[in-house]
Amino acid sequence: MTSVLALGVGGSSAERVLRHVQHEGPLLSVNRASCLFRVNALSLVYLLFLLLLPWFPGPSRHSIRGHTGRLLRALLGFSLLFLAAHLTFQICLHTVPRLDQLLGPSCSTWDTITWDTISRHIGVTRLDLKDIPNAIRLVAPDLGILVVSSLCLGVCRRLTRTARCSQHIQEPDDDSEEADAGSLGELREAPELSPTRRSRLAARFRITVHWLLVAAGRTLAIMLLALAGIAHPSAFSSVYFLLFLAIGTWWACHFPISPLGFNTLCVMVSCFGTGHLICLYCYQTPLAQATLPPASIWARVFGLKDFVAPTNCSSPNVLVVNADHDWPVYVSPGILLLLCYTVTSLLKLRAHQPTDQRKEAAGDDDTREVELTEVDQWPQGQARVVAIKEEGAAQHTMPTPTTPDPEDNCIIHDLTGHSAAQQRTSCPRLAEPKATSPLHGLGHLIMDQSYVCALIAMMVWSITYHSWLTFVLLLWACLIWTVRSRHQLAMLCSPFILLYGLALCCLRYVWAMDLQPELPTALGPVSLRQLGLEHTRYPCLDLGAMLLCTLTFWLLLRQFVKEKLLRRARAPVALTEVTVAATEPTRTQMLLRSLGELVRGIYAKYWIYVCAGMFIVVSFAGRLVVYKIVYMLLFLLCLTLFQVYYSLWRKLLKAFWWLVVAYTMLVLVAVYTFQFQDFPAYWRNLTGLTDEQLGDLGLEQFSVSELFSSILVPGFFLLACILQLHYFHRPFMRLTDPEHRPLPGACTPRWVPGQDAVSRTPLLQQEEEEEVRRDEGLGMASPHQAMQVPEASKWGLVAERLLDLATGFSDIVTRVQVLVRRLLELHIFKLVALYTVWVALKEVSVLNFLLVVLWAFALPYPRFRPMASCLATVWTCIIIVCKMLYQLKVVNPHEYASNCTEPFPNSTNLQKTEIRQSLLYRGPVDPANWFGVRKGFPNLGYIQNHLQILLLLVFEAMVYRSQDYHRRRHQLAPLPAQAVCAEGTRQQLDRDLPSCLKYYVNFFFYKFGLEVCFLAAVNVIGQRMNFMVILHGCWLVAILTRRRREAIAHLWPNYCLFLALFLLYQYLLCLGVPPRPVHWVSGANVYDNWAPWVCVQEGVYE
Repeated sequence: MTSVLALGVGGSSAERVLRHVQHEGPLLSVNRASCLFRVNALSLVYLLFLLLLPWFPGPSRHSIRGHTGRLLRALLGFSLLFLAAHLTFQICLHTVPRLDQLLGPSCSTWDTITWDTISRHIGVTRLDLKDIPNAIRLVAPDLGILVVSSLCLGVCRRLTRTARCSQHIQEPDDDSEEADAGSLGELREAPELSPTRRSRLAARFRITVHWLLVAAGRTLAIMLLALAGIAHPSAFSSVYFLLFLAIGTWWACHFPISPLGFNTLCVMVSCFGTGHLICLYCYQTPLAQATLPPASIWARVFGLKDFVAPTNCSSPNVLVVNADHDWPVYVSPGILLLLCYTVTSLLKLRAHQPTDQRKEAAGDDDTREVELTEVDQWPQGQARVVAIKEEGAAQHTMPTPTTPDPEDNCIIHDLTGHSAAQQRTSCPRLAEPKATSPLHGLGHLIMDQSYVCALIAMMVWSITYHSWLTFVLLLWACLIWTVRSRHQLAMLCSPFILLYGLALCCLRYVWAMDLQPELPTALGPVSLRQLGLEHTRYPCLDLGAMLLCTLTFWLLLRQFVKEKLLRRARAPVALTEVTVAATEPTRTQMLLRSLGELVRGIYAKYWIYVCAGMFIVVSFAGRLVVYKIVYMLLFLLCLTLFQVYYSLWRKLLKAFWWLVVAYTMLVLVAVYTFQFQDFPAYWRNLTGLTDEQLGDLGLEQFSVSELFSSILVPGFFLLACILQLHYFHRPFMRLTDPEHRPLPGACTPRWVPGQDAVSRTPLLQQEEEEEVRRDEGLGMASPHQAMQVPEASKWGLVAERLLDLATGFSDIVTRVQVLVRRLLELHIFKLVALYTVWVALKEVSVLNFLLVVLWAFALPYPRFRPMASCLATVWTCIIIVCKMLYQLKVVNPHEYASNCTEPFPNSTNLQKTEIRQSLLYRGPVDPANWFGVRKGFPNLGYIQNHLQILLLLVFEAMVYRSQDYHRRRHQLAPLPAQAVCAEGTRQQLDRDLPSCLKYYVNFFFYKFGLEVCFLAAVNVIGQRMNFMVILHGCWLVAILTRRRREAIAHLWPNYCLFLALFLLYQYLLCLGVPPRPVHWVSGANVYDNWAPWVCVQEGVYE
C-alpha cells in the first residue's frame, strides 16, 4: 500500500475511476440501445446526449455540481418528459373518440401526410396492444434512460458525499501520524524508499503513463480515421480519407505541429463525425428516404444507406432491418462513433495532464513545437526535470552532501547567436546521454531499411492489383533493385513514389464509391479495368491494403527527409562545443549489437537454402511450362557446378544470381503484360506460335486466383534472390571460403564461468562496480542501497550458473555435431548408392541403368567414387530435364504410340490371362516409357525421386567440404580410414569401458567384416534357390579355401567385380527389350521366340 501511495494512486483516484465507470458505462449502453431499437425524434435526442457525453468530464466532487451534473439532470428530465408524453397520448387516444379519426390511417403517401405519420416520426404514436414486443420497444428506451440516469445521479452524489466526509476525517489523523513518525524516526531505520527516490519514481510513473496513454490514443485515432474513410467510400467519408493522407504526408515530411493545432484538428474531426452520424441517423426515417431515395445519385454519393426499410401498412410499428447491404456498410457507423469518442477522450487526456508536466510544458509552448509522434524524448526528459525538481524540494527538508550527477556532465557552448529561449529548449536534449532502448533501436533499424520495405511493397502492390498503373510500380521497383546505389536512388525517388501512390489511392477511392452507372468504363479504346479503375464488392479491403503499402512510402520519405536534415546539421555553419562524459556504448547496446550480428550470420549462412527451396517451388507450382523448366535448368547447373568444380562455382555465383534476377524480371514482365486484353494477339503475330504453344512457353491468360499465384510466386522468388545478392552474398562467400583461416588472436574466446557474455568481465565485479557508481552518483548511502549489494550478488550467482549451463550445453552440442559429421563422412556415399539403386529399381528404365552402373562399380572401388558422384550428378540433371520437357502439351504420345493386335490362341503359347495382362495389348504402347519418361501428374511427385537423388549427391559434397574446412580451421590431421573416434586406439583399449566401446566402433568391421560378408552370401543363396546361386556358391567355396587374409584380399576385388556385373545383368533382365513394334511380328515362330522373355519381363515392368 505504501508503494501505491508513493506512485500517486490513492483511494481518491480509485473512487474517481469507479465513479467514471459507473457513470459512463450504463449510460452509453442504454443510449446506444435506445438509438438502435427505435428511430424517431425522441431517440435523436438521446443520440445527441450520446455524442455529447464524452465532452463532459467524469463525475467528481466538483464536476457533479457543474456541467456533468446538469447533463445528468437534463437527461433525467427529458426521459421523464418523454414518458409523460407517451402516457398522455395513450390516455387521450382512448378517452377522446375523434382523436383516432383525426390521426388518420397508418398507410399514407407522402403527398398526403397524415397526423399519424408525423406522430410516428416524433416518437409518440398509438400502440397496438396485439403487438406487445413492438409496443415495449417503443416505450422501453425512455423508461431505461430514466432508471439508469436516476441511479447514476444518485450513486455519484452518494460517492461524492462519502469522499468529502472521509477527507475531513483523515486530516487530523494524518497530522498525528506525522508527529509519531517524526518522534520514532531517530530510533529506528526502516528499509523504505527514501523521499528523493520515491518522488522521482512517482513523477516518472505519472508522466510515463500519461504519455503512453496519449501516444496510444493518438495512434488509435489515426487508425480509426483511416478506417472511417475506407469502410464505406462516399463524399462524407472522403473527408476522413483525405485527412488521413494529409496527416501521413505531414508526418513523413517531418513538419511539426503545435498542440493547439492538433487539438483544433481533433475538434474538427469530432464535430464532423458527429454531424455525419446525425445525418445517417436522420436518413433512417421514412420521410428522409422518400425525399431522397436510396437509389438516387445524391444518396449514393454521400453514402446514405437505408439500414431501416419502410414498414408496411398492416404493421406500422415493426422495425424492418435491411440486410441487403455488405458488412462494411454496417460497420461504418460504429467506426464513426468510436472515432468521435477517441478524439474527444484524447482531448480530455491532453487537457488533464499531470501538474508537473503541465508546468514544464507551459514554459516550452512558446518556443517549441512537437511532432505527431515523439516516442523518446518527451516522457524521459520531462520525467527527469520533474524528478530533479522534487529532489530539490526534498533536499530542503533533509540536508545531504551534494555531488554532481555523472549523467549531467555535459558542457554546451552555443556560439550561433540563438535566443535564450531557444538555448533553453535545446539544452536538455543534448545534455542527457540516455541509453537507447531496444524498441528504439529496432525502430531505427526499420527506418534505415525502409527502402527495402518500400520496394517490396511496390512489388506486392503491383502483383496483387494487376493493371497498367501498378505495372509502373513493378518496373520502378525492378529498376531500383538492379542499380548498385539502390539506397540513394530509392531515397531520391521517395517523393515521387509517394505522390504516385497517393494518386493511385485517390483514383481507386473514387471508383470504390457506389457510382457504377455514372462512372466511365472506357477511355477511348482502353478499358479502365485494365488501368485498375473498377468497383469491387469489398473496396475497403483493397483500399486498406493500398494504405498499408503507402505506409512504407511514408517511412521511406521520412527517412529521406531525416537524412537530408542530418546532412544540413553536419554543415560547419555554427561552432558548438559539446563535452559528454559517458560516450562508451552501454551493455544493452553491445548486447543488441551482438544479437544483430548473430541473426545476420544465421541469415547469411542459411538464406541460400531458402532460395534453393524457392527454385523448386517456382519450378513445380502449377503446370510445367518452358520458363519453369529454365528455372530448374539454372538450378541444376548451379548444383552440378557446386559438385564438380567448387572453385569455379564460387567465382560464378554472383553472376549466377544476377542472371536469375534478370531472368525473373523478364518472366514477371512477360507474364504480367500477357494478361492484358490485346497482348495475346500481339504475341501470336510476333512469334507465329499458336495459343497452345504460347501456353507451353508460360504465356497464357489466367483467372483472378490463378493470376495471383502465377505472379506472386515469381515475385517472392525475385525478392529472395535480391536479398541474397545484395545482403547475404558477401558474408556467405567469407563463410565458405576454404582458404579463409581466422587469425590465432581473432577467435572469440569461450565464455568463462562468472564472466559476462558481452564485456567478458566477472559478473559479480560488474554488479559491485555498478552499485558503487550508483552510490557515488546519488551522493549518499541509504540503508536501502546498502541492502541491494547482496541482492545484486545473488543475481550475479544466478547469471554465473546460467552461463555454466549454457557452456555445458554448447559443448555437448558441439561434440554431437562433430560425431554426426564424422559418421556422415564415412557413410554418406553408402546412403547415396542405396537410395539411387532403390529409385532405379522402383523406376526400371534405360536412363536409370547408367546410375546403377556407376554405383555398382563405385561401391567396391573407392578410387572411382568421386568420378561416380560427378557423373551421377550430371546424369540425374539430364533425367530431370528430360522428364520435365516430356510434360509439355506439345509432346503428344498418341501421335507415335503403336497398337499391337492381340494374337490368336493357336499362334502363341501364352494363356489368355497372360495376354490380357501384358502391357503390349492393354492400349497404345509409348516407346518413351522404356527409356524412363512418361506423362506424370503431379509433376513434383513424378520427378521428386531423382530430385532427391540430386540433393543427396549435393549433400555428400557438402559433408566432405565441411569436414575439410573444419580440419583446416582447427588445424587437425585427418583420422585413419573408417575411424569414428580419435581416442579409440589399441593403446587406450584397456583404460575404461568408453575407450573399449570407441575402439570397437572404430574397428568392428575391420575385425569381423569378412564373417559378416560370408553370412550375407549364405543368406542370398538361401533366399534365391535358383541356378544363378551356384555361381555364388562357387565363389564362396573359392574364398573359404584360402585361409589367410592376404590371399583372400587378392581374390576379393575379383569377387566384387562379379557381384557388380551380376547386379547389372539382373537389372538388364528386369529392363528387358524395348516394346516391339507391330511390324516385328512376321510369323508365329518369331513371336513365340520372343514372347516368354518379354512376358516375364512385362510382369516385372509393371
